[in-house]
Amino acid sequence: MAQLDWTAIREVLRRTLASKMDRHEPALLDDLVQEGCVRFLRSSRREAVDDVTGLAIVIAQRTWLDYLRRVSRYRKHFTELNDATAERVADSQGSADPLLGDPRERLGLIVQQALERRGAEECQKLAEAFLARLDWRQVATSMNVGYAAVRKRWSRCLNVLREEISSDPEWSAVLGEA
Repeated sequence: MAQLDWTAIREVLRRTLASKMDRHEPALLDDLVQEGCVRFLRSSRREAVDDVTGLAIVIAQRTWLDYLRRVSRYRKHFTELNDATAERVADSQGSADPLLGDPRERLGLIVQQALERRGAEECQKLAEAFLARLDWRQVATSMNVGYAAVRKRWSRCLNVLREEISSDPEWSAVLGEA
């Protein structure tokens, strides 16, 4: 294995990562550069590196995307909702980052798949109403039940959703971090 110039590799990683960050956070940048170095080392051990700079740039981009995924984990979406929190979540705007897409759509897909696995059809309908930002009073009227009943059902659906997601090995690891 050829000797690698780690100073040059770190510099390429640092420049690439810094160009993607909105604001300069030295500690975060150092952490991401270190993560990139570990990835580069693992990659170089698997096979010979022909283009050190190109590989460092690709690793920096992937490290950045993985960082974005980590900070936008779904733990904030699966907390108990009170009236104030539910309205804040319903009024929140999507991410402006085109690489990640609309977080509401991603969340909707995850929620619908989890509820479908549980066979919770009513919960799927309530989740659609929630993600469509419908008023619970309108939902209650359309279902011919009281407002409090719809909120209670939604609360139970959130518990079903938590159980389903927690039973998934990948998600349980994510939720364990919270």
